[in-house]
Amino acid sequence: MSVGCHQSPYCGGGRGWLSPRCRTSGGYQEYDTGGGGASLTDDVLAAIFTRLPNAADVVRCAATCRRWASVVAKEADALSRALPPLPGLALGLFNQDRQDTAGAATTNTRKRKRRSTGLECSAPPCFVPTASGARLLGFNLPSTTALRSGLQAGGQHGHGVLDLSHSRPIASRNGRLVLELQSEGHVDRSLRLCVCNPMMGDVAVLPTLLGNDRPKIYACTLLTGADLDLDRPRHTSSDFFRVLIIYNRDRFTAFRSYSSDTCSWSMETKKTSGPKLTNWDEWVRECSVTSTRLKVKSAADINLRWFCENSGILLFTLGRGSSNPGTFAMSLATKEVEKLHDSVDCSSWRNFVGYEMDGVTYLKSIACH
Repeated sequence: MSVGCHQSPYCGGGRGWLSPRCRTSGGYQEYDTGGGGASLTDDVLAAIFTRLPNAADVVRCAATCRRWASVVAKEADALSRALPPLPGLALGLFNQDRQDTAGAATTNTRKRKRRSTGLECSAPPCFVPTASGARLLGFNLPSTTALRSGLQAGGQHGHGVLDLSHSRPIASRNGRLVLELQSEGHVDRSLRLCVCNPMMGDVAVLPTLLGNDRPKIYACTLLTGADLDLDRPRHTSSDFFRVLIIYNRDRFTAFRSYSSDTCSWSMETKKTSGPKLTNWDEWVRECSVTSTRLKVKSAADINLRWFCENSGILLFTLGRGSSNPGTFAMSLATKEVEKLHDSVDCSSWRNFVGYEMDGVTYLKSIACH
């Protein structure tokens, strides 16, 4: 039976990647009171900003003075709902290069080896920044400590100590990242997921799926408040999210979802039509990318890994067949290509998910410049 969950599903907020920048720049709670429309109250300014035609005009207002930037940051949740879709900012990607012994089969994962009963030791997820992400966050090189610093994982989050040593990224959307939390010696007895926002330091650990409720191999996706249909009432909080997993039982394909507004998993639902999914490798998609800067022997050497739809950034890797192997980000708008990481092994990276800031965090980050 589902129980309503009317408060924020997250614990430990306010200590993410964005927090040190705000403290360094003085924060968006401290601002000059003179000039810049000081005769107008913050509520009046916020009401005016919500009536601007697009996010670009809000950004220009935020750049006017510290007070206006503070109002934009403080009212970012309401502004993001009132304005047309805000641009996301592709900050980078998370990956974890290890041999999986159990868990999710994502759209970015190549054929896996057969599952065994043990878990091989591995490092925490590695964050690889884009150039814009490096400028904003200060991570100039790939980092296995970036996620921990964003989530303050050594502390308490209402669920005990959050151990990221063996966690792996399985989905990402609108600033949220889904991790499968595992511990050394994990042997498929439970499935424990968490949804987090490294920019804000928010963490929500989902109820553990145990025994028969635990799927063996699954695919996962994430929806947020920004994904709600336009004909449905807008959710009252940007904290809302829904996690969906799909998996095979012995005789059928099933799925279930977790919703932050009920703080519980739904009942398992059976796929009612069509055949059972029999080949998870069909979820893997490859795409040809052409560029005068990239020299490859065959289009098969190019592996599409992730698409940041808000930013229009395509993440892909070039393997050993290229004279310039590595991980790249290409803007579909400008066709400019940026190299993120230089390694011949990038194409074999597993648990690869792109990460872009959501609209609310984008507006809050303005006050930290």
